[in-house]
Amino acid sequence: IHRDGSLKSVLTKDPLRFVRPELETVGMLRRLKEGGKKVFLLTNSEWEYTSRMIGPAFGISGSDPKAWLNLFDHVVVEGRKPHFFGKGQGDDLLLLDSTNYYCCSRRKL
Repeated sequence: IHRDGSLKSVLTKDPLRFVRPELETVGMLRRLKEGGKKVFLLTNSEWEYTSRMIGPAFGISGSDPKAWLNLFDHVVVEGRKPHFFGKGQGDDLLLLDSTNYYCCSRRKL
């Protein structure tokens, strides 16, 4: 159910049915950035799943479904944790776009 994608397809159809927005987390991330800290998200999930679930999880909705990206300086999807933290393992990041969003997978997005 997890590996074949059927669970993720159910979750992404109605994210707010399964997650409770964490508004305090958004405030904390903003304060960190305002304080000059670099903030990043490293997840093993694919971009498609992450982009559909994280906005609702942070209580961010509206016309811009990627507004949550402003909370982070860098986003890494398909991070292959814990392998990601090994020596030289971050060297093969694939840049998703010009704004510091990365993917550890070599598949075409």
